[in-house]
Amino acid sequence: MIEVKIRDLKKKGRSLRNQGIITGTLKRKDGRIFNIEMNGNNLDTLVNRDGLSLSLSISFESEVINIKISRVQRDVLHHNIINVDLLEK
Repeated sequence: MIEVKIRDLKKKGRSLRNQGIITGTLKRKDGRIFNIEMNGNNLDTLVNRDGLSLSLSISFESEVINIKISRVQRDVLHHNIINVDLLEK
């Protein structure tokens, strides 16, 4: 299970990526969209091992949510994930 937090928009995306944090959005079933941040190594390992079609559960605001990855953006030089869009199942 991956721990996902609401992103602090005052911090720049580049400084978060330098710390190994992936930014992105979480789209809930009721239409709400959240800006999120998570540990990059955990998600990058799962995507490299299982592919983009994997379904996983995340911990978001002390709530367990089943999600599907809709879009992943990777760094051009290093090929690690820098942005991800998640959809609630």
